[in-house]
Amino acid sequence: MQKLTRARYCITVAASVALYYVLWRENKKRSSITVDEEERDRLAFLDLTDKENKYFRYVL
Repeated sequence: MQKLTRARYCITVAASVALYYVLWRENKKRSSITVDEEERDRLAFLDLTDKENKYFRYVL
């Protein structure tokens, strides 16, 4: 049972590190986009997903 718990813990840590890297890379890509302040403010409170709102940043 302890080996199974240890294996699950390692998988969880690896998945967390992978997710952090993917979100960090996405934030970096979105930061390179030129920012239009008016459009960003207009989109801020619309009901858009993270994929639809190009100004969305993931909190890391």
